[in-house]
Amino acid sequence: MPEILGSLIFAAFTLPVGVLLLVVGVNGVFGYLWGGERDDPFRWPLVDAEVIGHAADPDQDTRRVWPDHGTYVGQVNVRVLVRLPGPGEPHGALVQPGDLRAVRVRRPDAPGFYALSDALDGLAEQEAALRWPVGRVLTVRADPLRRTNGRRLGGLLLTQAQLPGSARIKWLLVPAMLVFTLVGLVLTVVGAGLLISAARGAWTAVFG
Repeated sequence: MPEILGSLIFAAFTLPVGVLLLVVGVNGVFGYLWGGERDDPFRWPLVDAEVIGHAADPDQDTRRVWPDHGTYVGQVNVRVLVRLPGPGEPHGALVQPGDLRAVRVRRPDAPGFYALSDALDGLAEQEAALRWPVGRVLTVRADPLRRTNGRRLGGLLLTQAQLPGSARIKWLLVPAMLVFTLVGLVLTVVGAGLLISAARGAWTAVFG
């Protein structure tokens, strides 16, 4: 009986993880190779989007504070909020130019962790506004289907977009998706095998 329980626990972990990796891998491979403009972000149309705001990355792990030449400095990731052109309901997107991936600012005085985080975000967003001011036009690749999770920011319905990147990145992602597919297939087969084995063992134990 303990062996059956162990198999069930292991199967409960490997089977869903395997299916998830398999789905992500297969969708990624087909999307990047045969998805066309619909599912391949590197083929999305280029549009001119207007910068309307700035937002620090909400993930606490993206903030760093450390001493530099006797002065404490902070580092924050910041994204640019852009308005996408097109008819219908106003859409926007959050994109991150390379020079906003690690905005460094002087550490402010703040009473506590959360106050420090908010102060760092504010200073980083001010710095981002100097580099990418509101009203500046930024060329992005935007999802032609305007897929969204329903989130809104600055009065805009957020959708998917990204900055134009090198096509070589795509050919790094395709092998990664193939690895996801292979690992997912192996875990799915192992998990299904363990589940079937545990079910047979339980049937034998109960019904002889």
